[in-house]
Formats: sequence, structure tokens, C-alpha cells
Amino acid sequence: MSPNRPERSARVLGLVLCIATLYLAVALWLLPDYGATWDTTVGELPFGDRLVEYFQTGDERFLDLMEREPPPRVREPHPDYDIRRTEWYVVHPFAAILSGISCRLLWTELGWLDAQSAHHLPTLFFSILLVVGLGSFAAKRFGWLPGLASAAFLLFCPRFFAHSFNNLKDVPECALYTGATLAGFLALSGEKRRWWVIAGVLTGLALAQKANALFIPIQLGVFYAASRWVTRREAEPSVRFQFAGAGWFALALLLAYYAVSPNYWRGPIEGPSLRIGHMLRAGNALFSPAGEQGVAMRGVSLEALKMVFLTTPPLVLGLGLFGLVHKGLGRRERVFLVVGLAIPIGRNLLPGMANYDGVRHFLEFLPILALSAGLGLDALVRSVRSRFPGISEPVLSGVFLIAALTPSLVQVIRTHPFGIAYYNALAGGLPGAQRSGLRESTDYWGSSYRQGIAWLNENATPNSRVYVPIAEHVARSARKTLRNGLRFWNPETDREGETSTTYIMYITRRTFYGAFLRELEARMTPTHELVVQGGVILRIFRVEPGEQANALWNISRKEEQRRKSRNRLWAWLKQDRERLLGLNEVLRRVQGQGFEIGLAELQAFFPEELSEDIRPAAEFLMRGELTEEKP
Repeated sequence: MSPNRPERSARVLGLVLCIATLYLAVALWLLPDYGATWDTTVGELPFGDRLVEYFQTGDERFLDLMEREPPPRVREPHPDYDIRRTEWYVVHPFAAILSGISCRLLWTELGWLDAQSAHHLPTLFFSILLVVGLGSFAAKRFGWLPGLASAAFLLFCPRFFAHSFNNLKDVPECALYTGATLAGFLALSGEKRRWWVIAGVLTGLALAQKANALFIPIQLGVFYAASRWVTRREAEPSVRFQFAGAGWFALALLLAYYAVSPNYWRGPIEGPSLRIGHMLRAGNALFSPAGEQGVAMRGVSLEALKMVFLTTPPLVLGLGLFGLVHKGLGRRERVFLVVGLAIPIGRNLLPGMANYDGVRHFLEFLPILALSAGLGLDALVRSVRSRFPGISEPVLSGVFLIAALTPSLVQVIRTHPFGIAYYNALAGGLPGAQRSGLRESTDYWGSSYRQGIAWLNENATPNSRVYVPIAEHVARSARKTLRNGLRFWNPETDREGETSTTYIMYITRRTFYGAFLRELEARMTPTHELVVQGGVILRIFRVEPGEQANALWNISRKEEQRRKSRNRLWAWLKQDRERLLGLNEVLRRVQGQGFEIGLAELQAFFPEELSEDIRPAAEFLMRGELTEEKP
């Protein structure tokens, strides 16, 4: 398969840019439909505001994400991110900085976008850069149809389309990661030395966005070694390693990484160590302290591979596989595609690796799959045209492209703005995924609270309360958008709501269900539901004061007490590895001896000041569920 003539490549680039511009125009119109997410409301969004304030004032207190005072200056109404916080080294800075700058400029100074949309805008621009970069690369190397198709296949994957609006964590990293590997391909293929520098800069920025970028040098190294091996009989090597180029790559990586990481400026060694240590503990159970289970297992999980097949449009999957195996693809390019799919997906198959939230944690596979699908479509068109040479190539290509894109585009429209809940026909759609008990087969990030609040503003009775038992911080970040007479309420901290009508709103993330929600759904009928593909992602119940309501609030309070007890015990345990090891020994000793015997052993193990917390949390402790529980 030969590259395009320069004039055709330029035309394709122009067409890709036109598509990207059209997408931006539509996306700006749709942007207000996307709410904040579970992670970003405690991470990137408040961190971005604080980092912008640090750049303006030089006050190092703004580098600490746990600090409340002084607050960053914002224009009201602004989302309230002061609900829950996390440590700074849990949050990567690059997109956070851009998000803060975008909000400061487009909301605070100019008022062109609302604050939430202004914060999310950089995600759209990363998406556009990725689509344009991928399409241009494919067009120049493989032809106009692969270039156009790969860009369109990526954009119209329902999950990617949805993530492109408000995923400030994974989409920027995916764009930078893909750009770095494409630049690395060009560098290793003998193109100009500047590609080594570009690859290094993009890798450094990607690493300042998410730790997945640690795999970029590994991916390029595997590509180089595999390419040399499969083309070993060719007169000229298909790839070349340049020590000088690698040096420029490393230097550019470090400079870019530190340039956009303000917390490293005062601790250039300690800062990266804290972040990498957290990444290892959170991402792989084998690096967790003894006794800490988190969301991971210590064996091999096929969850990531399963999610690839259940959340990608089937036509893209089929064409992607065909693109890998068809005969017209060069050996070097085939190796690049195979490695580009194998590394992001395969790293999740390592022992102890945790995968959750669908495919967002390894989104880097999707641009390469879209590129392969574009090549597969091109090969299919060439095969058909070889049998029917009288058919015009542009007409045939256009018909095939439209036919291949239409199913995905229909699903994008059907699932908007909740495309992260999309499941394909192999899963039976979202209802099939929910019936199968697939984790996170819902709006797992809570962005639908934006629509839930809009419904409450229109339909809730005056002077009502709103209780959000799952990811309350996401909904409360938008508390300023609640109409007058409505307010958030929690039965643990406020008894006033017991005499008022209460609306209970929550996403249907069943791994976070407790006795309260199970009892609620068994006793009552929802007042309102948000439905995607026939599956429920959000429910709202209306509860009037009375005995039934009081019984529910008592269940909720007991759950909250148990959660707090569990967290206090965990806070004491994780201070010392020996405490965790000691607890493991106690649990092994009492296994199978009954609850009361186990409780007595636990009371003897923990210090007296924690004695009141042991009974509420004993059930979790005996099951080995020791990590902090978040509401």
C-alpha cells in the first residue's frame, strides 16, 4: 500500500480539518449537556483553579490540593469543588492547568461559556488534535480513505465521543500517548530527527497527564525489536535506532514533564516518587500494602479484554481485525498496529492489574483500532472494486464509508450524553450488560446528575430536600444550580429533612449499593428514571415523611456509621505495615470460628480508643475488605 501523492494528501488533510471544525461547532453546542464526573470534581477541576492561582500569586499553598485556605478566586456562579479533596500527587497537572486557564479566560474574564463547560473545553481540543493527527498520519502513509475513515471511526465510537466532552483525565492522555507513538514510528522509520524530539515532548506531557505514558518507551521498544525481527531478511532494515535521537527524546521528555508539573519545582525527586508510588499501589494489587485489596485481584483479570469486545462498535472491531491481517499491509506497519493494540490492552492482563470503568483506563488502544479499521475498510473496497472495475472508486468508497459509520453514529445519537454507558450488541446493549451483572454497566461517573438536577428543578415540590447516597460530591458540586427552595440533605448530619418531602437521587452503580438502596428499591417505585439503550442509569425516588421514611433513614444512618468506623480503623492500620500484617494473622486465626469469637480477637488487637468502631466494621474486616470506603 503506497502513500498518497502530496496534492491528494493535502486535500485529505483539508477534509479531515473540515470534519474536525464541524465536530467542534456541534460539540460546543452539546457541551453544556455533560456534567462533572466522579474523579474530576475532587481532582483536576479544583486543582486547575488552584494552579492558575499559584501562577498568578506565587503562593505555594495553592499547590496543596488538600488546603481550603485561601480559596482560589472564581467568578460566581461557579461549581463548588470544596466538597471532598484528595492529595495532589493523585492528580496529574497538565490538563488540570489547561482547564483552569480555560475557565479563568472563557468564564471569569469573558463570560463566553458557563464555568463547567469552560473547564471541560480543553478535553474537546485534545480530541480534535487526536482526530486530525490520526487522520493525517493515515492519509499520508496509506491513502485518503484510511485517513478519513480512521478519524471518523474514532470520533463516532460512542464511548470515545462521550469521553471527548468531559473526561479531563483519559482523553488528553490518549491524545498525547497516540501522538507520541506515531511520532516514535516516524523517528524509528528514519524520518527527520525532529520526530525524536516531538515524540519526547509528547511523552513528557502524557506522563504529566497520566502514568500510562510510562509504557510509551516500552511500546516503541517492542515495536523496534519486533520490526527488526520480522524484516530481518530484507536488504535494508525497516527501522533504525539512533543513539543521538534517543538522547534528544529523553531530554525533551524530562524538560516537558517538569515544565508542566509545578509541584516538582520544589521537590524534583520527592514529587515524582510520591506520584509513582501512588500509581503502583492504586493500579496493581501486588504493590499494595499487605491486606489492602482495593478494586484489584492478585491474579490475572480478563476484564479489560472483555470490555474491548463489549463496548466497541462491532463493525469497527471486525474491520479492525481485517485491517491487521489483509495482505496489502507492510510488515513494519502491521507490527506497529499489533503492538499498539497489544501493549495498552495487554498491560491490564498482568498479574494484579485492576481494570474498572469500562475502557477509559486503556483508551490508547482505540485510535490504533480505528486506524486498523480504516485500513480494513480500504482493503475491502479494493477487493470489491477488483471484481467490479467499472464502479467509480470514490463512489464505492463513499458508500462503504457511510454504511460502516451509520450504525456507530446512530448509537452516538441514541446514547448522548451518556455514551460511557454504551454496550454493543454482543453484550445485549446496556440492559444485557446489566442483566449479566457487568461492573459499571451504568453512568459510573455520575455526570447524569446534571440531568437529574434539571428534572428536580422542574418537578420537585417546594421546600424539598435532595439526598444523593452515591457520589454525593458530584451532585453537590452543582448545588448552586438547584432552584430556590431545594437543598441537598444527608440523614446522617441533618434531622430536619425527616419532616419534609425528600427526593433520593442516585446513579445505578450497583457495586456501591448498600442495605439502604436495596431496601428502597424493594419498597418503593421510582418517580423518575434516566434510560439509555433501555437500561436505567439514574433513579429518583420521592419519599414523604412518615414511618417508612424514618425506617429508611435509620438504615442509612447505620450504613454511614459503619462506613466511618471502617475508615477510622483503616486510617490506623495503614500507618504501619506491621499493623496490617498483624491483622492478617488475627483474621487467619479466627477464620471459621464464628462472629463473636472473631469480634473478641479484633477488640483485643485494636487500641482501646477504636473499640466503638470494631463491631460496626467487624463484618468487613472478617471478609478482608480493609480499604477506605467512600460514599
